[in-house]
Amino acid sequence: MKDYFKDCVSDLDIPKEWQDTSWHNDACPSYEVKGLHIFVDHASAEERERDDLTRFIIFEVSEEGMGDYVWKGDSWEIAKDIMASAIIGPGYTVPML
Repeated sequence: MKDYFKDCVSDLDIPKEWQDTSWHNDACPSYEVKGLHIFVDHASAEERERDDLTRFIIFEVSEEGMGDYVWKGDSWEIAKDIMASAIIGPGYTVPML
């Protein structure tokens, strides 16, 4: 993981089930778990490549690549719950905060 990427996640405890899928030319680190892909940007909007984007963006992923957009926002708790829904499986609902 690039040093720049380490700064993006230094305040987070990334779950061990998440596979690091960061690529050298990405703007921020990304992780994948069972059909969901999350991009994690800097906590500070001023540090982001685009300050109009949220910190977390989640997409569905398939063998063809990125699929439908699932969620974007700045809440780590919501992002973790959405990603957990992929680990736990069908029937799990994301708690509303």
